Amino acid sequence: MSPPPGCFAPMRHQKETPVFYVICYPGTKVPIGKDWASRGLSAEELAERRANNPAITVGVLLGPASGVVDVECDGEEATAAYAKLLGTVLTPSWQSTRGRHYPESVTVF
Repeated sequence: MSPPPGCFAPMRHQKETPVFYVICYPGTKVPIGKDWASRGLSAEELAERRANNPAITVGVLLGPASGVVDVECDGEEATAAYAKLLGTVLTPSWQSTRGRHYPESVTVF
């Protein structure tokens, strides 16, 4: 059964999800360029840009252009609910002051 139109469905069993990077001004989270939200850089493009400016900050492109979303769990209860809903969490994650973040590859129906 497919989700209703417009819903996101995690693609947890996809073998490989390409990662698109965003470069930011050194020491900031401010993206460089005007079209950064519609097109990220490949690993090869990122390496080339960093060779020219090793001080740039690097982020991961999230949203429709990449097909990756950040599931933010604000606290231990949310993290437990995430694991209960989606099973064992095998995705890389990181901790912020508010809670754990899990990147998920998604498709829109």
